[in-house]
Amino acid sequence: MAAAEAAEFGEPLDASTTLLLANYFSQTDGTPGPGIPIAFSELPNATLYAQAFQSYTGAKLGSTITQRLIAAHHDPTTHPFPV
Repeated sequence: MAAAEAAEFGEPLDASTTLLLANYFSQTDGTPGPGIPIAFSELPNATLYAQAFQSYTGAKLGSTITQRLIAAHHDPTTHPFPV
């Protein structure tokens, strides 16, 4: 099976995203979604993984924010969250 690619960049997606997409396409029946975002924990069969997913993403987000704030503290001419 070839790796899925991000159309925006043409680079292979990581294994977790590829697996998530494969699961979605194998489970979907073609019914359009509600057009509103849903939480990971609301996905079918995701309750077992929701806590681990939140823990990982929360830790990654916290680490990134901390690194940017520390870098901005050392170089006040940079903004930690450029727009």
